[in-house]
Amino acid sequence: MQNQVAELLNNDQRDKALSLLFGQAIPTQNEILKIISELINLDSVASKSLVDEINQNMSHASVRFGLMMMFFLITLFSLIAYIYTTSRSQEKLLRSNLAMQEKASKQMKLSRERLRQFNDALSIFTFMLKPDGTVELVNKTAANSIGKEPSNFIGEYLYNCDIWLPQDIPVLKTDLQNAASGKPVNRVLKINLEGLGERVMRFILTPIRDLQGDISHIVAEAQDITEQQKNVQKITFQASHDWLTGLVNRYEFEHRLSLLVQRAEDNRLHYVFYLDLDQFKVVNDTCGHAAGDELLRQIPSIMAPLIRKSDVLARLGGDEFGLILEDSSYESAEKIALSIIKAISEYRFGWADKVFRVGVSIGIVEVNDRITSAENILKWTDSACYVAKDEGRNTFHFYTPSDEVMIQREQEMGWLFLIEQALQENKFELFAQPIVSVDSKNDAPHNYELLIRMRNENDQILPPGAFLPAAERYEKMAAIDRWVFAQAITTLAKNPKLLDGAGYFSVNLSAQSISDESFLDFLVELLELNSKIANKLCIEITETAVISNMMVAMNFISRLKKIGVRFALDDFGSGLSSFGYLKSLPVDYLKIDGLFVKGIADDPIDFAMVKSIHDVGNLMGLKTIAEFVENEDILNELRKIEVDYAQGYGIGKPSPLSLLINS
Repeated sequence: MQNQVAELLNNDQRDKALSLLFGQAIPTQNEILKIISELINLDSVASKSLVDEINQNMSHASVRFGLMMMFFLITLFSLIAYIYTTSRSQEKLLRSNLAMQEKASKQMKLSRERLRQFNDALSIFTFMLKPDGTVELVNKTAANSIGKEPSNFIGEYLYNCDIWLPQDIPVLKTDLQNAASGKPVNRVLKINLEGLGERVMRFILTPIRDLQGDISHIVAEAQDITEQQKNVQKITFQASHDWLTGLVNRYEFEHRLSLLVQRAEDNRLHYVFYLDLDQFKVVNDTCGHAAGDELLRQIPSIMAPLIRKSDVLARLGGDEFGLILEDSSYESAEKIALSIIKAISEYRFGWADKVFRVGVSIGIVEVNDRITSAENILKWTDSACYVAKDEGRNTFHFYTPSDEVMIQREQEMGWLFLIEQALQENKFELFAQPIVSVDSKNDAPHNYELLIRMRNENDQILPPGAFLPAAERYEKMAAIDRWVFAQAITTLAKNPKLLDGAGYFSVNLSAQSISDESFLDFLVELLELNSKIANKLCIEITETAVISNMMVAMNFISRLKKIGVRFALDDFGSGLSSFGYLKSLPVDYLKIDGLFVKGIADDPIDFAMVKSIHDVGNLMGLKTIAEFVENEDILNELRKIEVDYAQGYGIGKPSPLSLLINS
């Protein structure tokens, strides 16, 4: 058993080792010593009985001495031999028993010494207690940490040791009583250690039973978990706080907002802010992410003095912050919003040799007992924040359910969700609309404009006018353009018959994609993989897209024209400076704005506008395309002007590209 105890301790199975040592090994050794003592007593009694027997035999021999002298002598010699033999045997037995007793005593001392060494070797605090809570044994770890000798604890009640916090002593007394009744105890307590101060300990009381099942001892252990607790607190903090600013993160903000909604009561108002920095992107793009991160770290210090300590300020992601004003008023919320806007707009952020001004747009929602969804609150604050941006930035907007601007914003947010879903689930589809020669005698193959459509959850086709405005507002056009061009180019590459039978295929491109350098690389790579498509591809860009960033647009057009791509300037004539920059743009087609084309048969001004655009385009060697050709009358007027191509419902409605492939 002693060897098993040692093996268990070596294998860090401390609980089993202690239970075996105090429950079986030590009680068994005590029983062995008791039996040895009884054996010695029995030896003594046997020797005395033997002497008495000899004396009695000697007396009987004297009476018969005269009659049986010869027999006596024989008997006497026999008895002497018997006594000698028996004495020698008993002497050996006695010596053996004494040796066994001495060995058992040494073994007991060795076991106690091993127990002491094992106990002292433990890195945790260990006390061996009697059932009444008095200390019988204490290890060096505990004694040294407390700054006393182990002997100072022997015989003292554990709860009298001056390491416990006063409020924990009654708890400890109750725990000792429970352990003495057979109930294990496991709790976290704090103690004061010399030179270390207050430490957090995992305190365990384990009752030990003897062979009869009675509680003979209580093992008290205390493991220092101070650092572990600090790590847990650190991890907990990191899970609920933003790593950059130290503010509450979005997850924790939403959690606290949910709790606020759950306990909302009558006549108590709360306000939730959604704050989005203005001009943050300029700092990030100009000076890099390190500068942007530093700006984000400084923003909370600007806002903190303007709010109460009880208010919850959070970083929701990127340059977006959230604020919860609990138990506030409309006037207070408005005052805080104005003070934050003023403080941030007056702040100057310096980085290297540059100084930047930033602003903030704020959306505000009032929370009362009628609002039951934290998710709706966040949606409304986000919408209100975008309204604030639309109103000129560096201002705030309160959400009201009847606000028409907010209603429009919420509708756009609904479209944004559908756009994301369509991109993920491939619910977009390409349609094709013919672009034909106006000259009826020209039998050249038709050209086609590829147009995007979306299918909703009911598999209904949604026109682009329904979802593209939301995509443009929330900068989703680049993602949509990637889908369109990838789908168009790969589809045409897989259908050479369709490709060869058409003049060209026109695809619209947004201003967002033109400004995105990665999109240009994506498109060039896609066309290099499908080399036959470039000469059949025409990209339509709008005037506004070109004017907004002329240099980028020129680079975009030039790079793609080198590999054979053609370009059309869409909605030409709607801008104020159309003719001014036209001669500097290397485009191939002018698509005349349908606003003029629709009235060409009835309005001489529209007729003159279309004619002037065509004449300028013809002079520059550009082909012209008239949009919104809805009937034969418009087509006849276009023939008079000699416009090159026509497109519209009067020519052919858009239909799924798949039908064109299968026709």
